[in-house]
Amino acid sequence: MTESSSSSSSSFAEADAVREQVGSNFDHVARRYDDTEKVFSEPVAARLIRQAGIRAGDRVLDAGCGTGAALLPAARISLPGGQVTGVDLSEQMLATARARADAAGLDNIRLLVGDAEDPPDPPCSDGTFDKVIASLVFYLLPHPEQAARRWLRLLRPGGTVAFSWQVSEDPAWAPALLAADSYVADGAPKFTQMLRHWPLTSVRDLEDMLAGCGYTGIATATSDLPMRYPSPAAWWESGWQRARRISWQHIPEGQRAAARTEVLNVLDKVRDPADGSVTRTSHYGWTTAHRPDR
Repeated sequence: MTESSSSSSSSFAEADAVREQVGSNFDHVARRYDDTEKVFSEPVAARLIRQAGIRAGDRVLDAGCGTGAALLPAARISLPGGQVTGVDLSEQMLATARARADAAGLDNIRLLVGDAEDPPDPPCSDGTFDKVIASLVFYLLPHPEQAARRWLRLLRPGGTVAFSWQVSEDPAWAPALLAADSYVADGAPKFTQMLRHWPLTSVRDLEDMLAGCGYTGIATATSDLPMRYPSPAAWWESGWQRARRISWQHIPEGQRAAARTEVLNVLDKVRDPADGSVTRTSHYGWTTAHRPDR
């Protein structure tokens, strides 16, 4: 094995090790997931649904559906005659999505435990779906090109893939994220390093990758998304109900108070002096692409 192939295999192994923790992490946070940052996830999903162009009668796959921020509106729009299949690693997130779907009276939703990169076949067979959507999932996948190629095969000719993703982090928040990482135990995934496998550093890189997979009509719209927290402490607490917990759970219990204190001290520098709030403004993209008609 060459040095480069060994490095590649190591990178994939590290990415897979992180992914193994994702399902259990979101199982743990599922009950409170909708209580944190809802003001963020639902508008992102709403814009994704609009850009995907979902219509009545469409068969839709929501890859990494979580508790249903995009799943439920997609199901509503696809009526009458359409069906939405949601796939997620976390059984508890799917249970919450099912409860929300039942409460909304939506009976055209099918939920499956599985990997967003490689949805289970059957029922996710080649040429099955008119639309494949993924809200705030694609940029977290260990093997994004592998996922893109799989989703292309799942689409019917002329079908659309649409996903939202983080283009860049708010640079003012890097010190807080690094401060938290400094307390994570050696050998455990650090949050700022979890995306090392992500090879796409710009919109152009992403769109070139999709074109190389065989997609056409590729377009990306971007926007800054501000998220306001009442205080630095509110951001810290929200992290334990989000993806950051995958890393932060590896902060030794005896050091968590010190980690919290250091992070809050760092964030005090960006706190609004008028009301004590902090605002994190990251840059996000909504990308659409199509399977050729032939």
